[in-house]
Amino acid sequence: MMKYLLLGLAPLALAACQTTSLPDLSRAPSVEESLTSETTDDVAVEDAVSEVTEEIETVEADPIEDAPVVKQTLSEPYVDISPSPLVQSLVSPDLQADDIALMGIVNGARTYCGLDWQPSFVTFVNIANKQGLDVSIVADDHGFYMGSARTALENAEYECSEQDLIDLRAIDPY
Repeated sequence: MMKYLLLGLAPLALAACQTTSLPDLSRAPSVEESLTSETTDDVAVEDAVSEVTEEIETVEADPIEDAPVVKQTLSEPYVDISPSPLVQSLVSPDLQADDIALMGIVNGARTYCGLDWQPSFVTFVNIANKQGLDVSIVADDHGFYMGSARTALENAEYECSEQDLIDLRAIDPY
């Protein structure tokens, strides 16, 4: 089938090639001529540079990049990771007070170890919603930390133990 399609297109391609004329290169200036025939005025270059500089200075900042980062967390500490040494090993000191990050890490570990994480996520999001937090941001942040925890465990080729499963189930909500 493809052979017949190509045979049908070949005459069209040949016709297009025959009607297209190549430019007369004998009349084109040489490279040396084009470099010497154009003189550059230093003033014109300086003017162009100053125009571009002024345009760059007047460009407004991107509102998305300059928007303040709103860190959301529950009004009271919510997630207690002390029952699980596995989760404690995944949490940096900077995240100790960030309930959204903690819940994401817990659920990432739960997913990696084959436990169900959805019920705890629903409970967590409902609590965040009742406290007036933006649920879409909570869900995005949770997903980021969940994926990071799971990836860290996969990269370490960690093998979940029976005790890990018990510890992960002990973290509220489950």
